[in-house]
Amino acid sequence: MIDEAKYQIPQFEKFKKAYSFGEGTDLKFAAAVASMYHEFAFYQMIDFCIGYEEFFKENLPASDPRINTSVHKAWSRAYSMYVLLRTTIEATQKINRALMREGDIESFHKQRIKDIAYIANDVIKHPMFNSTKSGSNESFAYWPASLSRDGGIDVYRWVNQSAPFVTMDLHPEEDFYTVCTYLEHVATVLNKK
Repeated sequence: MIDEAKYQIPQFEKFKKAYSFGEGTDLKFAAAVASMYHEFAFYQMIDFCIGYEEFFKENLPASDPRINTSVHKAWSRAYSMYVLLRTTIEATQKINRALMREGDIESFHKQRIKDIAYIANDVIKHPMFNSTKSGSNESFAYWPASLSRDGGIDVYRWVNQSAPFVTMDLHPEEDFYTVCTYLEHVATVLNKK
């Protein structure tokens, strides 16, 4: 069972409603977008978690073709969640740049948010396939390999024809929670101003 309350952002919602944006209607819009896209991502994360739990409850034999379907459904939900989180992050960063000082966001959030944006931008949005005609043989793309027992997705990174697969782990539920704590931190700092 998923603890939905853990993923709510009451401080950010309070900030969005109570903060005096003044002439900065674009900042008010950014706060509304961050909140809305957080909610959209929340539903994708919930669907991912439900699908993940169902997959392991079924305990399918390795030869069952439904395994690929389950992995692809989980990956699709994770894809959607990360792209929606990217919009949440971008909208929040607009607020940060306008209303916060450089040291207001601690290094943990800076690095984790950067990592999540990397997943959305490079793992999901921009796989790269170069043709040999361009002089570059370098290509890379990502796809799911399996669901891991720790709540994540094991992902292959295909580098190029002469390079082996490299595996990375994505943890959608943990990454979603990181964005929640980031939004709450931003709101806590701004609610004090």
